[in-house]
Formats: sequence, C-alpha cells, structure tokens
Amino acid sequence: MKKYPYFSCSLPVISESNIVDLAKVISSKIAGNIPFEGLEDYIYEEVPAIYISSNILGFEIAIKGYGGEKGYFFGN
Repeated sequence: MKKYPYFSCSLPVISESNIVDLAKVISSKIAGNIPFEGLEDYIYEEVPAIYISSNILGFEIAIKGYGGEKGYFFGN
C-alpha cells in the first residue's frame, strides 16, 4: 500500500475585515480568484469558517476565526 505525505499548516492573519472580505482578498492574491464558500456549513462548529470551493494542487484551504484581535487562521 502506498503512503502519501500529509501536509498541514495554519497561518495566523490579523485583520479587522470580516471573513468574507478577507476571503475575497486571499482569493484574488493567491488562489486565482477561486471563490470561498460554506460559511453556513459550520465546518468548525461555533467558529466562523469558510473554505475554498475547489482544491488547489490537492489542498483544501479554509479560513477560520473571529477576526479582530483574535484574528483568523488560514490553512488546511
């Protein structure tokens, strides 16, 4: 059975923007304008989160957090 590497990372982002506006900036700068979706899916239970609608090189990317002083976390 083949074993595949599993990569995981989380980048803290401090921003006063709401999660949707931050996702638009990230999408336009590094994700080729692939939209983020799923705010209503509650993928991290009570923590607001949004994920990219299409994988990039097989990576699933999400933004989660409350913003402001607590910031957001961008990663997979």
